[in-house]
Amino acid sequence: MKKIIFTAALVLSAVFFAACGDEDSEKPAVYYDVVFVTEGGTSVEKQSVASGQYVKKPEDPENISGEEKYFGGWYTNENFSDESRFDFSVPVTKALVLYARWLSVPEGSWFVKFITKCGTGVDEQIVKDGECAAEPQEQLLKNGYAFGWWYLNDEKQEYDFNSSPVTQNTELTAKWNESGIYEAAYEDESPFCMNVYETLEADSESGAW
Repeated sequence: MKKIIFTAALVLSAVFFAACGDEDSEKPAVYYDVVFVTEGGTSVEKQSVASGQYVKKPEDPENISGEEKYFGGWYTNENFSDESRFDFSVPVTKALVLYARWLSVPEGSWFVKFITKCGTGVDEQIVKDGECAAEPQEQLLKNGYAFGWWYLNDEKQEYDFNSSPVTQNTELTAKWNESGIYEAAYEDESPFCMNVYETLEADSESGAW
């Protein structure tokens, strides 16, 4: 009889501790608000990001200030120092306010913008009239793709950084080649772009990019 009671007590204890363990494992994730302040640009929707996950890079806001300015990236403060430029590949561990930087182009110069199509960001350049833009040195990353090259006119003309004097505001678009390689850390969502997996699926079906 004592043996039966002792065995029953052990079973009850095991159930109790298992229940406690389940309770701990089901604790809700901690979420942080990420607010985008566009200051003269079109609005960008706030994101709620789980701790340890990534901010999804939104589409660049458009300038609606009436001034000739160009979007120059997201920053964690309004001083826009180099070290405050926000890195979308870094996990979120606190609430964030991100500020849009707007760049004015000096007279006699042009603005060169790099469109990465959901890849990691590349700094914009201000280039004097008639000079060549510098080839970006940043390592470009995009889940499932390998970077090809920079193109003008929506990938119709390959860009030569050594023999292409800049004589107007210019947008260069990254061309990507499908690699089928996905980073495990970004299996469920990419930190680099809103709705990136819907985009990848559409590209895969159409054979684009």
